[in-house]
Amino acid sequence: MSSTVDAVKAQYELFPYPRVSWFARPHKLANIHAHYEVGSALVHRKINSCCNKKIALLGSGTLEPQVFAASHPQSKIYACELSEKTIGIARRRCKLAQLKNIEFYNQSLSDFSNSINIKFDYIHCFGVLHHLPNLNDGFAVISNLLEENGFARIMVYSKSSRQRIKHVQRMLKLLGMDVRQKNFRRQTAKLMAHIPDSHPLKLTYLMHPEIRTKQGLGDSFLHPFELSPSLDQLEIILKNNGLFLHKWDFSENAFALLDGAEGHSVVEKIKYLEAFDQWPLNFTFWVSKVTPLPDDRLKSLALSPLFKHGFKYSSFYSTLLRRRVSLTGIQKRLLKKLETRTISILELSKIETEAAITLLKCRLILEVNSS
Repeated sequence: MSSTVDAVKAQYELFPYPRVSWFARPHKLANIHAHYEVGSALVHRKINSCCNKKIALLGSGTLEPQVFAASHPQSKIYACELSEKTIGIARRRCKLAQLKNIEFYNQSLSDFSNSINIKFDYIHCFGVLHHLPNLNDGFAVISNLLEENGFARIMVYSKSSRQRIKHVQRMLKLLGMDVRQKNFRRQTAKLMAHIPDSHPLKLTYLMHPEIRTKQGLGDSFLHPFELSPSLDQLEIILKNNGLFLHKWDFSENAFALLDGAEGHSVVEKIKYLEAFDQWPLNFTFWVSKVTPLPDDRLKSLALSPLFKHGFKYSSFYSTLLRRRVSLTGIQKRLLKKLETRTISILELSKIETEAAITLLKCRLILEVNSS
């Protein structure tokens, strides 16, 4: 392994990520954006069953294996993780949850790709590739491991969103902060306290959700290595590895921000915001080795697979209320209609179309091609 990979491994051996309580039980909503059948609808515009699919988690962390094994009980999960301590925690979590449809590999991505003789239907690689010495090599691994008709959900840092964080990183490094120091979280807070409250870097630090734990602080501000490409660079890397971008996976707030930007497509709007260092998010997207389908086919709406697999409405509504999110009456009625059949977009009234847009952004319903 390279010195960079060794440094990254050492950090996660010291602080396995993410830190999650042993008593935490992931809710089904936690995996709604990353479910295989959701990806199938976004990439292929039809909901293929996740039964007997091979799913790879590259850089799986402490929690992802449990979440995916539980939400894809009839699939085979392969979890690859560099840190031995991290994968040990993930293995124990799965054992406690009595999940047996998963195998663990304590390897780097390149070693995993070279040693395993399997092609995967779905690869999930979230927040991993930007910690590799070469971003192109990471995408090459994904391309090599994917079935011809498979797809991947990927998250990498973006250049614009990491600008101020990188300034904080450089400052902390110059001041000698290191995750191996005792009480480094407390010492970091003391150093940041000397910066005026109105300073942009102080705000960048205080508003970041990861500073609450040692694991989060180390991962976000004191990581030994990271890359953050621009969208132009990301497009070149995807093209070099024969991967096609199908869908962006952003929150409703992110799409609202894009609505106010110049440009005709999401890509153009992101590049417009990047030009002014105003794009605030990482890049999360779905890719495959197949060219995206044209948008000229008639579409229908289908219910999310979570409902199809016995996900109760009462449980769903109570979860939304806890998150201070509510559905309108028309949205509830539309979900009820979709419980029995798919609905062509031509069947929707104007008010139902508006209701469907929100449900699509939340992945509660999916857009598929009409048969």
